[in-house]
Amino acid sequence: MGTNKTNRRNRGPHVHLNLNVRGMGVSATMGINERCAELREEGHQVFKLGLGQSPFPVPRCVVEELRANAWRKDYLPVRGLRELREAVATITGGSTTSTAPPPTFSSGRAPRS
Repeated sequence: MGTNKTNRRNRGPHVHLNLNVRGMGVSATMGINERCAELREEGHQVFKLGLGQSPFPVPRCVVEELRANAWRKDYLPVRGLRELREAVATITGGSTTSTAPPPTFSSGRAPRS
């Protein structure tokens, strides 16, 4: 056996990684999952609200609406449904064309002073 084959066997397969992905940080999803795990290890109660993760029962009215609209399988517009944006704007007194940044969510820590 040649040295090259022995080295490959000991180190695993040779991987060619595209230069565009080298040095990339952790994805947001992985970062959130890691932070949730840390918080749980510290004894905090963490509710993961990602798809299929909610610990809460689905209200009957939501189930009924999902059934009634199951045929709507296409992706929604990035800005969301106009009807929904208008309803939220009416309730909150806001605008449907807001350019405000998306809300941020608390990590449960006290704000830094």
